[in-house]
Amino acid sequence: MNKKLILLGFITLSLSLTSCNLIGFGNTSNPNLSDEEMAYIAQVYEFLKTNYYEDIDQRTLLDGMIYGLTDSFGDPYTYYTSTANGETQDYSSSGVGLGFSRIMYYGEAYVEQVMKDSPAEKGGMKDKDIIYKVRNVSVDGTRSEDYILKDHSVSDWSNAFLGASGSQIEVFVKRKNSEGVYVELEEPLLITRGAYNVDKVRLLELTNVDGYSEAYVELSSFLGDESSGETTPQDELKDIFDTKIFVEGRKKLNHLIIDLRGNGGGYVSNCVDTLGLFIPKGKSTGYYQYADGSYASLDNNNMSKQYTSQIDHMTLIIDSETASAGEAFALGLRDSSYTKDKVSIVGQVSYGKGIAQSFVSLFNDGSLIRYTFAKVCSPSKECVNKRGIVPDVFLGHEYIPYEKYVRYIPGVTSNSLLSEKDQNLILDRINLLLGSSYDDLEEAIITFRKVVKLEKDENNSLYDEAFASKLQDKIYDNVIMYSNSNIYTGHIEPAINNDYLSSAQRIFIKDKINYVLGENHSTFDKALKAFQEKYDIVNEDGIYDKTTADLLQGLGMDLHFEVYENEVIEQIKELYGSKKI
Repeated sequence: MNKKLILLGFITLSLSLTSCNLIGFGNTSNPNLSDEEMAYIAQVYEFLKTNYYEDIDQRTLLDGMIYGLTDSFGDPYTYYTSTANGETQDYSSSGVGLGFSRIMYYGEAYVEQVMKDSPAEKGGMKDKDIIYKVRNVSVDGTRSEDYILKDHSVSDWSNAFLGASGSQIEVFVKRKNSEGVYVELEEPLLITRGAYNVDKVRLLELTNVDGYSEAYVELSSFLGDESSGETTPQDELKDIFDTKIFVEGRKKLNHLIIDLRGNGGGYVSNCVDTLGLFIPKGKSTGYYQYADGSYASLDNNNMSKQYTSQIDHMTLIIDSETASAGEAFALGLRDSSYTKDKVSIVGQVSYGKGIAQSFVSLFNDGSLIRYTFAKVCSPSKECVNKRGIVPDVFLGHEYIPYEKYVRYIPGVTSNSLLSEKDQNLILDRINLLLGSSYDDLEEAIITFRKVVKLEKDENNSLYDEAFASKLQDKIYDNVIMYSNSNIYTGHIEPAINNDYLSSAQRIFIKDKINYVLGENHSTFDKALKAFQEKYDIVNEDGIYDKTTADLLQGLGMDLHFEVYENEVIEQIKELYGSKKI
C-alpha cells in the first residue's frame, strides 16, 4: 500500500479515515460565540452579498464560508464537501465494477487481490495477473478501440475500467506459466461488471511443520458497514479462525503473523471489534482523548469469543502506510495486558495518524463537514499522532536513511546529552523549516523558539521536551506527511519537464534511484542522469519522462516482491516462528 487498494469501479481507500459516526448538525448547533461575534459574521456576509458587483448565489456564499472555516484549522482531515459542487465522501467497502485491487508495474496493472465472488473472479482473473490492455464491449457486441495501459497515465486507467452494472469488458492479461515466466493468455477475459464486496482479511499461508503451526494473515482495512450489507474485518477474521485455522482438531496456533502494511484505517468500531477477538468483552482496547484532556475508553462490547489463549505468539508487520485504525489495532495488541506478552511488532515506523474523525451533515443534501474530534490512544494511553509506531525490529528498511525513520527525538535536560547524529539531524530540520543555514545548534534553537512562539524565561537554547514536540509536529506537517516514503511501491508521475517536480518529489526520486542502482548520487540531476545512462534512456535535457518513471517504478516493485513478499516473511519466521526452532 503498494498495498493501498485501488478498487476498480468505485473507490480509492484513504489513509485518513479513522471514525465515521454520522451525526446531525443539530448536535453541534450551539456555537460558543457571543452575540457580538455572531452579529459581526452576519454583517460581513450581508455587506459582501449586497455590495459585490455581481449577483451571487446564497449557497455559494455559505459554501465559501464553510470551506474557509474548515481550512483555517490547517488539519488535512478536517474539511467540507458540498454536493452543490459535485463533491462526495464515500467510505463504502462494496460497489459496482470489477472487484479487484491493482498496483502499477512497469506501466501496466499488477493484480494484487481479486475479491471473493466478484465479477473479476467469476471472469477468471487471478491474483498476480498483469493487465496490459482492455476493450469495452457494447450491448450489441461491438468492441471499443484497444486501451493499452502503457500509453496512458496511471491516473487515467479508471476511465477504462469503470462502467455500469451489466456492462462488459475484455481484459487482456499476462500470467505466469509453469516455469514462472509471464506469458500473454491467448484469449482475453470477458468480465461482466456487477456488485462486489472488498475482502479486508486474507489467509495467505497456513503451515504445520513438524507439529509447529503457523498462519500468515493480511489485514488490509477496517472499512465495512454491516448495515449496508458489507463484510467487516472482525467477521472475516473470525471466520478464518473458525473455518480454516482452528479446525480438524487443531486447537493451538504457535505463531500468527498479521500483516498491517498498507492498512490505511477504517472505522474505529471495526478496529475495536477486531481487537475484541483477542481482548475480553468489557475490557478496554484503547481510548479517545478529547481537547480537555479527558479520556473515553474504547471497550470491547460486542465480541464474546477470544482466541488469545489458542495463540502462542503474534507478530504484527507495519510500514509507513500503516495508519489510523491500522495503528490503533497494533497499539491495542501491543499494550493490552491480555495480549502484550505475546506480541512483537516488526517492519518500519508507521504513518503517525493517531486522531479520529466524525461527520456533521449539512443542508440535508449529503453535504458533510468531516472534522477531527479526538486523539486515539493505546490501552496505556499512548498516542502516536505525528510520531508513528516504532517497531521492535526494523525489517525491509535498509534503504531508509536515519532522518526518515527517526520521527521523534525526545527532549533532554542538557544539549550535551544528544548524540552527534541527533544534533546534526535536529539542526538540519530547523534549517529546513526556517529556510536558514545555521551551523550552531543552540543559535538555531533560540531562533526557532521565537518563530514558533515557544520562548522561555531562561535557557532558550535548550532542546527540551516542549521544543522536541513542537519541532516534530512541524517537520511532520511540512515534510513527512506530504512526501512518499515507501521507496518500493511509491511512484512519482512524470510532468512536462523537471521544473514541475517539487523538492520532496525530487528527493524521493533521487533516493529511489540510489536504492535501485545501489549507488549514492548526491543530487536529483546526477541520480537521474546515471539511471538514464544505465538503461539507455535518451530524451531532451534529461527529463524525468514516462519511460524513466515506469521503469524506475517497475524496478522498485521487483524489490518490493523480493524484500516484502519473501524476505521479510522469512526473517519473521526466523525471529519468532517456525524457522527459529
